[in-house]
Amino acid sequence: PFCAILQRFASPEQQDAWLKPAAQGAFIGCFALTEPGTGSDAAAIKARAARSNDGYVLNGAKQFITSARIGGATIAFAVTDPDAGKKGISAFYIEQANPGLIVAEPERKLGQKASDTCALTFEDLRLDAGALIGEEGQGLAIALSSLEAGRIGIASQSVGMAQAALEYATAYALERVTLGKPIF
Repeated sequence: PFCAILQRFASPEQQDAWLKPAAQGAFIGCFALTEPGTGSDAAAIKARAARSNDGYVLNGAKQFITSARIGGATIAFAVTDPDAGKKGISAFYIEQANPGLIVAEPERKLGQKASDTCALTFEDLRLDAGALIGEEGQGLAIALSSLEAGRIGIASQSVGMAQAALEYATAYALERVTLGKPIF
């Protein structure tokens, strides 16, 4: 979703600065929407982006962020207007080197070990106004518009893993002998 969001919603200047290098493989981009306690309810996020004199200050947490440890930048979603409900969420571009961004140790998972998945914490993370993607309040629409392609990718990965598991189990069953007899 990282590049798709930048392609669809970033300004031409933002695309030159962020999308082109990401698309050329200069770095991996992350998508940070999920939070502890919100699950799939994207409208219930609590991370807050408060306006400051020259931009925004982000505070909050994200969870299950793919490539968070190895990524070069993150598109994160935070509440900019708490009174506006789901129309009070905005999208931001955050460089991984930002001192207010804390990346936790990778989750210990049963599978997909090559995909680092970490929690993120924003502690007084300062962003200039140019880090806003789209307009204030567009964040939820931006996030939801990019989830469909990601879901197709996850479904494809799941089918591939299930096929590999079936092939492995079948091969094992054909060669395994117990009590003098093949188990298959």
